[in-house]
Amino acid sequence: MEFRRRQKQCLPDPDDDKFFADRWTSARERVNAGIGTFNGFKAVQKDGPRIDWILSRGEVAADRIEIVTFARDGQFPSDHCPEVAKLRLGTPP
Repeated sequence: MEFRRRQKQCLPDPDDDKFFADRWTSARERVNAGIGTFNGFKAVQKDGPRIDWILSRGEVAADRIEIVTFARDGQFPSDHCPEVAKLRLGTPP
């Protein structure tokens, strides 16, 4: 819980073009919401911390962002679950 409180304090206003904004919050579709992106090579954590972000600034809209939970035979290729996004450039969020 402490991590999430500090995370929110670090993120700027997404409408301020001087800073990068986390596009997860404005994405039209969020796939695997409620899953943390840190897995530590173990099972995916529900309500775990999301430590991987899609950041942008300016006129960028996120149509879809997915937290990828791919594993083969119970093994993850990384200790993080990556985020993949479909973005539209030149479009206000």
